[in-house]
Amino acid sequence: MVLSRGTTFSLIAHATLIIVMIIKVSFFSQPRLDLSEAIRVDMVGLPEKYNPAQKSNDLPEKIEKQPEPVVEEKKAEPKPEPKVEAKPEPKPKAEAKPDVKAKPQPVAPEPETVKLDKAKQKQKEALEKLKKLSAVDKIREQVQKEKTAAEVAKIMKGRVIAPGTKLTGVDRMQSDNYTGQLDALVKAQWALPQWLIGKPLKTKVLVKIEADGRVSDKKIVQSSGNPTYDDYCLQAVTKASPFPKVPEKFAELYAEDGVVFGFPE
Repeated sequence: MVLSRGTTFSLIAHATLIIVMIIKVSFFSQPRLDLSEAIRVDMVGLPEKYNPAQKSNDLPEKIEKQPEPVVEEKKAEPKPEPKVEAKPEPKPKAEAKPDVKAKPQPVAPEPETVKLDKAKQKQKEALEKLKKLSAVDKIREQVQKEKTAAEVAKIMKGRVIAPGTKLTGVDRMQSDNYTGQLDALVKAQWALPQWLIGKPLKTKVLVKIEADGRVSDKKIVQSSGNPTYDDYCLQAVTKASPFPKVPEKFAELYAEDGVVFGFPE
């Protein structure tokens, strides 16, 4: 009997499977089952299958359908006809009125009181202007005077009398006037003791004076022969100094040549 290829292949496969199972059972021991951790399962019956035919028998008899209420159909209201707006009639154009120029109103003449006030105001403004001009003129005049005085002083300052010059005329008069003031100051400080008063004694003292009035030097140029008398004369010069400032043009003359005071004259 000849087997087909498929049958032969099937027999070989089954034989191989049986041999593998025998080897596995013989040589490989399987672990025992631990029943201590088994889970208890209660068997519950399944619910009966749903039978729609049986359910229809159990339902109560059909309820008779009530007739549905008849709803009256609302009649459609007639639509109102659209109103036609009446177009306004065009207004007649107003006739253009000719331009009437307003006549200028006559200006009322100003009252006399207003005119007087304006005239007074103008006079006041004119007086103020004159005062300002007068003040300006005075200022100019004062400036001119000061300028002239400064120029004169400059000229006088430049004219200095040199030492040794013989004074004449106005210079002599001005020098004598200044010297007379100094002599009066010195004699006011000259006081002799009782026992020297009335004695025929004469002394001359030369005094050199700086420009600011300080005495730079003093000495006896003519002695009385009595030292005590001469000392009282020198003391009088010391007490009277410093003197008034020397006029500028005599500054060098009084500082170099000096002034001679006579005692008693």
